[in-house]
Amino acid sequence: MVNLQQAAARDRFQYKLAWFLLLLLIFVTVFGSMIAPHGITDDFKMTYDYQIIDGKRQMVSAPFPPTDKFWLGTDHRGYDMVSLLLHGAKYTIGFALLITMLRFCLALPLGMYAGTTGRGMSAINSLQMMTTAVPALLFIYPMMYSLNQVLKKGDATQILFLMIILIGVFPLARQFSERSHYYSGKLYISASRTMGASTSRVVFRHLMPHLRPEILFAFLTDFVQVLFLIGQLAVVNLFLGGGERVTIDPDAMPPISYLMTTSGEWGALIAYGSKMMRQYPWILCSAALFMGAAILIISNFSDQLQKRLARPYIYVNKKTYKPLVENNKMLAGIAVTCVLCLSLIIWHEYEPPQMAGENITADDIQRYKEMKEQKSYLNYYAPKFKDTVGLFMTNLTQNRWTYSASAIYKAEGQENAFDTPPAEYQAWLDALVSKKYYYLDTGEVAPAGNGEFSVPVKVKRADGGEEEWTVFVKVPNYIIRITGGPKQ
Repeated sequence: MVNLQQAAARDRFQYKLAWFLLLLLIFVTVFGSMIAPHGITDDFKMTYDYQIIDGKRQMVSAPFPPTDKFWLGTDHRGYDMVSLLLHGAKYTIGFALLITMLRFCLALPLGMYAGTTGRGMSAINSLQMMTTAVPALLFIYPMMYSLNQVLKKGDATQILFLMIILIGVFPLARQFSERSHYYSGKLYISASRTMGASTSRVVFRHLMPHLRPEILFAFLTDFVQVLFLIGQLAVVNLFLGGGERVTIDPDAMPPISYLMTTSGEWGALIAYGSKMMRQYPWILCSAALFMGAAILIISNFSDQLQKRLARPYIYVNKKTYKPLVENNKMLAGIAVTCVLCLSLIIWHEYEPPQMAGENITADDIQRYKEMKEQKSYLNYYAPKFKDTVGLFMTNLTQNRWTYSASAIYKAEGQENAFDTPPAEYQAWLDALVSKKYYYLDTGEVAPAGNGEFSVPVKVKRADGGEEEWTVFVKVPNYIIRITGGPKQ
């Protein structure tokens, strides 16, 4: 007896917890944009910040990892991920709810009519087999991949929306047709028809009372499936929310850009974060966390509701039960919750994120951009710089000055300035040709100021010692000057 009471108490607690989580999800969906810590407009971007890296205070650019200021980090535009996800809750949940409702608006009357009259059931079964023969992702993705090549973004989004709706209509229609066909064979339905009841009366008067719980569970289950499908499609870069194309690295060859959501829609954040999984894992993880939590909350609520309807006597204590209008504690709790929500909405104000340390000036940002551009330029051209210097040194070693001179930059009017080697080049040439020095390798390219880059050259003396000379380059495939040289 004690075990049964404990099990009943546990079931009641789980049922109340499921309701609490569902109400929390509804609250976040409706009021998420109002309780977000920051906005998602240009005024709330935090593109640059100061951080301590290797003991040095350096300027860095977004995205920033999770901190006490940004609990889930930021995206490349500098938007707070928590704020983006809270703003996007109403779009993601709203899209899924709208799709599910439209599916039921089509499937419910179609299935009820076919099951009650027996007409069209074979057609519904055939269409259901066609749309469920493969997973929904494999059904939608190949078509949308081809259509995206020829359609505008808005048109492709509308077609994707319609495909998600239609692919779920016929499985639901078959489910309702089979259930209504089952109940249509009951004697009380036959008696109602004998008395002259029309099909609509049979459906609404006799079938709907029996099917109402099943319709509710089917709605919740399909809602979860739609959310899950939105997440799957987002991984392959198909999502419903609008976005803007943001250039991540303008100095790359070609420039790297991604489509980012302007509304915070979770599917779009998953699509964007999946491309940055290795470099910035918090973007994908935070979006997947919110999406997964929503799916689990609704699934758990559906399970608990089924238990509640299957064994209602466990969940109602007849000694303490009171109707809602007579339950003063419940009414007081609802009133306090409403007041807190309203006060939060009325007095909540967005605060733009503050920069760490001193304010970042326009000059700081300009210097950072120049440094980043130089770094991107170096990453792209460093192999070419090393190849140019390596070929230059090889030609010197083989006493082919004409070939070496072709790698030296010549200003206008100086085309014949290097017919004979200048003094510093002659010293390198003599040292290598005489076998007093041997060229070994080139080192790592580094910025040298004024747009120049230095390439260290490692050489070995005849006595076994090593030296390092330096070649300066600026334009790809051309040498500007050299420094250092033989010490013997």
